[in-house]
Amino acid sequence: SQLIPSSMATNAQAGSILPGFAVDVSHQEVDQILTELEEIYQNQPTAWLGVKDIGLMLAHMWYEDMDEFEDAIKGPFEDFVAALPHCETKTTEEGKLVFRVKPPPPVEERRSLVLTFEVRSSEDLHRILLKSPDAMMEIPSTEFEIGADSKRTINSIYNHLAVAKQNLGMHAEASKSV
Repeated sequence: SQLIPSSMATNAQAGSILPGFAVDVSHQEVDQILTELEEIYQNQPTAWLGVKDIGLMLAHMWYEDMDEFEDAIKGPFEDFVAALPHCETKTTEEGKLVFRVKPPPPVEERRSLVLTFEVRSSEDLHRILLKSPDAMMEIPSTEFEIGADSKRTINSIYNHLAVAKQNLGMHAEASKSV
């Protein structure tokens, strides 16, 4: 399990790059794009998907055209996918660029990792974290924990907490009506 903090640069954090990523993944749009990319990949029967095809599919979900989509991700979708550390690309014999999401290592090969991040100012709440699908976050001082949810999530610390608060509220409401 791992939770990867953004580079510890100054608060150009809204434009920071997570270690391992060669693209800026610091805004929620990119988290949505990555989520959709992974869900599309997980719900299809082939091992490799066409990068251009999936790019067009994603572009038309939220953007007027491919140019607007590539403006949002700050470059060609092909470069975006190739820069993701959890994706692998290759060119087929026909010259088509395809990708796959790398499978996680077998459980016995995974190593537990505990990263500690101390929030010292409100600026720190805007740092970007990549929470792996099997990671959990905890705040010992408040005895609060965000459990593993089988989904890779990229967001600011503040937004990770806000989503957890919202989920807890919905759970409490659902429990009340039972």
